[in-house]
Amino acid sequence: YILMEKPMTCSVDEALELSKMSLAYPEGAFVINHTASYRPQTFVAKNVISSGQLGRIRHITATMNGGLMWLFDNEKNESWTSKTPWQ
Repeated sequence: YILMEKPMTCSVDEALELSKMSLAYPEGAFVINHTASYRPQTFVAKNVISSGQLGRIRHITATMNGGLMWLFDNEKNESWTSKTPWQ
């Protein structure tokens, strides 16, 4: 299993090479993390958690809600539903 942060590579060629390499392990997963690491809300959450003011954290579940769900729900946006040329 490979979980990478963005940017995953410095070039398209490197990204394509990683994609090809991942195909050698069909039972695994190759995913890119789409985080909100540099948003102000993330810094606030990190500081609150690190400060200990919430006590001992046992589990965290986070959800990012945004106005982009139409990208996934609209069948005209084929880039979300069609395989890319290298798949």
